[in-house]
Amino acid sequence: MLEAAQFKSDATAVRAADRRAAMMERLRALADAEGVSRSVVTNVWTAMIDSFIALELEEHARHQDDAAGHS
Repeated sequence: MLEAAQFKSDATAVRAADRRAAMMERLRALADAEGVSRSVVTNVWTAMIDSFIALELEEHARHQDDAAGHS
């Protein structure tokens, strides 16, 4: 994931809203199929995804600074 940050063009690409929405729909459908609470699945995965995106955004910004010659 941290390596992927280097290849993304900007913060919008890191956030990947369309990919996130599609993944959340798949997870909700899986929760329904398995009889698990959709709200629990949504809350847990949202927290995890938000944390990973924050980390990737930090790495992306660091990589952009390095590419621009900043330390």
